[in-house]
Amino acid sequence: MSTKHRRTFTSGINSFKFFLAYSGVFMVRDEEFYQGMLTCSRIGALARVHAENGPVIAEKCKLLLNQGVTGPEGHTQSRPEELEAEATNRACVMASQANCPLYVVHVMSKGAARAIAHHRQKGESSTRPKEEACSLMLNRRLYIHFAPNQG
Repeated sequence: MSTKHRRTFTSGINSFKFFLAYSGVFMVRDEEFYQGMLTCSRIGALARVHAENGPVIAEKCKLLLNQGVTGPEGHTQSRPEELEAEATNRACVMASQANCPLYVVHVMSKGAARAIAHHRQKGESSTRPKEEACSLMLNRRLYIHFAPNQG
């Protein structure tokens, strides 16, 4: 993050969102994420994170495509709960190390919620992670049986 981010913050933007997924599009590497949190901490901004393990998801997507999985069920198959939990825990650890408040967006799994709860219980009040829980309308079983309306 640069002087530009500091100016943005003083203009009224008080948070910055980081993606640990979507390789080649939005994803930041761990060192970029950590440096961004250090800057957020210095200027008083809130770090927001979309916590998934982007590199592993990308590899799982390749494997599923090679197996012929091209429907919506591939989304959940490429993103097991453990990967979100791992990335959420990693983000919380880095936030603690950077002394940066953290807001975890789009929490989809029990494992990620548990990681957040664990870090909230042990963290200092200034860095305790907050979360946004998504309301889920579909589960893995419904993805497999999903068929769009035919005309």
